[in-house]
Amino acid sequence: MSDTDLAISQRTSPTSRGEDLVTVGVAAWLMLGLFLDGYAHANILTGTESFLTPWHGVFYSGFVASAAWIIYLIVRRTELGQPARRAIPVGYGWATIGIVVFAIGGIGDGIWHTLLGIEISLDALFSPTHLLLFVGLFLIITAPLRAAWARSDRGPSAFASLFPAWLSTTLATALVAFFLSYLWSPRLPWLPRQTFDPQSGDGEIMVMLGMATMLITTLLLVAPTLLTLHRWRLPFGSFTVMWALVGSMIAAAFEPEELAVCFMTGLAGGLAVDATAWALRHLRVDHVARIVSGVGPLVMWAVYFAVLSTGEPIRWPVEVWAGSIGIAALAGLGLSLLVFPQPVPSVTS
Repeated sequence: MSDTDLAISQRTSPTSRGEDLVTVGVAAWLMLGLFLDGYAHANILTGTESFLTPWHGVFYSGFVASAAWIIYLIVRRTELGQPARRAIPVGYGWATIGIVVFAIGGIGDGIWHTLLGIEISLDALFSPTHLLLFVGLFLIITAPLRAAWARSDRGPSAFASLFPAWLSTTLATALVAFFLSYLWSPRLPWLPRQTFDPQSGDGEIMVMLGMATMLITTLLLVAPTLLTLHRWRLPFGSFTVMWALVGSMIAAAFEPEELAVCFMTGLAGGLAVDATAWALRHLRVDHVARIVSGVGPLVMWAVYFAVLSTGEPIRWPVEVWAGSIGIAALAGLGLSLLVFPQPVPSVTS
């Protein structure tokens, strides 16, 4: 055990990677319920259903399993002689708070739906009780990421040891994307197919909306990519699967007919990140991050417009759709400057 790991264990009890794997497994169960509920809201519900639905059953049973497992981890450590103040595993402190927040949100959600009915459209993503569920869920599913972050191992590692942290990051990205799904650009391919006349300004609002969704989607994918690059060197394919999986989950829940577009664009962008990071693996990580944060969005949106062009024609002028690709790439690059800022020179007297 390293000095860092020893210091952590003296403050609180660390989890094993096996325990983190169970945590992320029950979190995946919980996320499955969330996306089933999202699918139901988008494709099934009419506003007359009760709170007691099969998808709520999957969702809340996943929460019960997650809460029971985390509580078990704490209780087991107290039974093994850990003082109460050290019984909560490292990285799991916020998860225990998340359990409380989620429980409050769940109770409130039941009352909300009973009194005001069930949201069946975009309003479901703005419901105050649903936002409480979001906060609680985020704190729960990111516990394995925080636990892995606190360990001292850095650099290249076997993917098996990093899998819980990787899946935790992927699920957290999908969760944020879920609550911002109305801004997930690949599921809205009709936007570039709206006519824009630069002379009259007709259709200008669609260009603005399209560019906004491209920027949000870019930042949602680049941010977790930079976060993991900052801490680890994941094996080739990690970002390919992450980007493709998140996009596919959003499409499957809200726009199943656009699943192919979302999958192909995410796959292309993630593959570009993996290939670039592998090719530049001997460079400093901040230099790698600068490049992949621009290359990933550049390739993703280029493929996006290429795929769209095989169907109905793109009606944005070439300078608009080509420029939007460049702006998205610059947005990713700009985010890398925040995650990997230039070091501040020391002040000498």
